[in-house]
Amino acid sequence: MNLPRDIEGVRLLAEKLAREHVAAGGKVVGYVTPCVPAELIEAAGMRSMMLSAGTETSTALGDRVMEDLFDTSVRGIFERLLKGEFEYLSAIVLPRANDSAHRLYYYLCELKRTGEAKLPPVLLCDVVMTPDEASRRYSIDALGRLWEELKAIGRRDAGDAELRAAVVAQNRRAKWAMGPIISRRVGSIPGEEALACFAAVHMLALDRLEAAGPPKGAIVSAGERPSGPRVMICGSAQTDGHLHGIIETASGIVVMDYHSGGELSVMRLSVDEALAPLEAIADRLRKEQAASRRFADVAGETATFARALRVDLAIFSYFPEEEALTWDYPEQKAALEAAGLRVLRLPEQTRPFDVASNRAVVEAFVRGVGK
Repeated sequence: MNLPRDIEGVRLLAEKLAREHVAAGGKVVGYVTPCVPAELIEAAGMRSMMLSAGTETSTALGDRVMEDLFDTSVRGIFERLLKGEFEYLSAIVLPRANDSAHRLYYYLCELKRTGEAKLPPVLLCDVVMTPDEASRRYSIDALGRLWEELKAIGRRDAGDAELRAAVVAQNRRAKWAMGPIISRRVGSIPGEEALACFAAVHMLALDRLEAAGPPKGAIVSAGERPSGPRVMICGSAQTDGHLHGIIETASGIVVMDYHSGGELSVMRLSVDEALAPLEAIADRLRKEQAASRRFADVAGETATFARALRVDLAIFSYFPEEEALTWDYPEQKAALEAAGLRVLRLPEQTRPFDVASNRAVVEAFVRGVGK
């Protein structure tokens, strides 16, 4: 794959290309989490880019106004915004479907109102996930309002033709994302590279993805499938490949990242081209698996994936700020154990992943020594 093989490399490349695009007269709109319709941004004549905390670990500026109970990656993005590292953006879009990102929307709006921070327009993707027709209609109308806001910033004359073209392009992104999803099922790419691919889907322009082609970095030779326990990583989104490296050192094979930085961020990208574009986009977003406010049988879904992928082990890694994710853990653990899996929980994790303090327990678990 002619792309960086790690998330940080993808992030640096995406931000470099974004700055170059702006310098050449284009506009870039940043968004937070996969729960935002990049199609609308692209249809309005602007480049979309999912924002990342990168290597930012300081919270000195954000601590003045932000309480502790925030997703650690969202805190990092907030810090970078306050530092002015995204000054080239023409707008920022945040989703209602993710708790921390939704609250960040109100923080940014207030800081912008008071003039305490220099920020571009801050927009809300007000899609609700309640499974009823009234909520669906509300979401379609809300996307219409977001569409008008984006056109006012980008291309005012954009219309149905541009929306339909963006939907087609989104489905091409979804098709590209299937490459790393399928490849890792047989252990043909390492976990860190798979995460980089999923990040690239949301951070890089479609032409860059398609020019790079599917991932080709193999960890096996002659097409042979590696042997070893098949592992699913669950819980908080992994922002680097360090946990994957420990698992692979112990001869484990990570076949799925069941979190908002893994397969859940790309598995529902496809849009129904037969519907009116705003309806189709709303339907996609209301099924977004990376959303923290989705309505789903999470335990049953996790067990279904585990059985389908012949998973042997599940490792749950949690940031302390993401308490809501742990609510589903007892039922997920019970469902996975009933399906014959061993389960390990790693609470109170840090960003970046602390290899030294976790290596022994993870390696022992993968090798069948510990629980």
